Amino acid sequence: MESKRYITSYDIICNTVGGVYLSALRHFLCSLLVFATCCFSLVHAQSGVSVVLPNSGTVINHAHSMLYVDGIKLRDSSGEEVFLKGIQVDRNEKMKKYGSAAFAVPGEPTWFTQDDVERISKAGGNCIELHIIHLHEIMPERNIIDESFFSNWLDYWVSWCKQYEVYCIINIRGFAATETQLQRWGLVMPNWLWQGLYSKPTDMDSQARIIHDFWDTDIEKQEDNRQAFVNAWMYIADRYKNSPHVIFSIINEPLAHTHMIMNSISARHLGETYNIVMTQAIDAIRNTGAQQVIFVDRPYVWGLSNVQPIDRPNIAWEDHLYVTQHTTIEEWKDIMDNKVQKFVYDFRKPLFIGEYGTDRPTKPTDIWQSALSEQVAYLKTKSICGQLWNHFGVLEGEYSDFVFDYYNAEESEWLLACILS
Repeated sequence: MESKRYITSYDIICNTVGGVYLSALRHFLCSLLVFATCCFSLVHAQSGVSVVLPNSGTVINHAHSMLYVDGIKLRDSSGEEVFLKGIQVDRNEKMKKYGSAAFAVPGEPTWFTQDDVERISKAGGNCIELHIIHLHEIMPERNIIDESFFSNWLDYWVSWCKQYEVYCIINIRGFAATETQLQRWGLVMPNWLWQGLYSKPTDMDSQARIIHDFWDTDIEKQEDNRQAFVNAWMYIADRYKNSPHVIFSIINEPLAHTHMIMNSISARHLGETYNIVMTQAIDAIRNTGAQQVIFVDRPYVWGLSNVQPIDRPNIAWEDHLYVTQHTTIEEWKDIMDNKVQKFVYDFRKPLFIGEYGTDRPTKPTDIWQSALSEQVAYLKTKSICGQLWNHFGVLEGEYSDFVFDYYNAEESEWLLACILS
């Protein structure tokens, strides 16, 4: 059976004159269709082009109530404040067991399992971010959805989180490969982001140029690709809009690894145009009827001064920060204070720290326990809505540990207790 589905934009007309009325009519007709046929199939024309959304996808009934934003906090349907605390499941979801870095196929054992979700839940975690998902897996060709990715992988991950009562953050990875990734494995961006528009990027600078153009709404040749990205989120939102434990996180670390071709003028400009694309994606998600909280990651446009507020309700900002060989724990605290000031007190939105811990190196000798303990204690004093440690794959018996042997069993248990208890 064919597993790929062609989709195009149906929501953008709501931003034009008369679009509000058409949007209301669309939702009314959609309700009639659901009542009459017990499935969802909507076709909306724009300039002679149609979009067909999937059938009702994953409908999950579970104990969680959907979160909503109240000022700078997250609350559940009873009005109780919810603080998200969990782990990022990173780069190992589809890796075959026993060290192979090749993606698994359905039915093969993988490193990330249902038992891992149970372990995180029992340790005290109430959220997991699925941090492996790349746009090319969801949409291998422009506007062509690979439904098998959802039925074979993502639907299961979402259902595991439901079963163990943890919130599930669906996140699309950024488009930039690191220099090491580029040399070893090649691009992580979809081929359709550059094919027919640029030569194939083979280094960091050429990769950065494509990514800059994608996020710069003044660059017309990337407009079809930007709309395809929005369409991908329209599909995801429609599939999981009836899953109250799902949270949408639009893009991870946008514009990361592109600083080498940025200057003060382009950084400011990209901070503004990034918000245009984010607003389009948010509106597309909402136009499917999805009401979940949406996380918006900080664009990597040099300093925080270049990040601009987004005028949409029920969103939270996300940012990341590590202790590294170049950032001491005291410097980490100072930078964290600046982030809280920007997003919580200036923008008046919740702030989710989606990555923290130690990095470069992952396990710094002598200080990794003290640094993590101080981070956890310091975050407890900040007005944030949640925190997510990076990442599950370094624990004993997981993929990154298998390759690099980071933490033994005793250290792994200490880590879980430190970040989740």
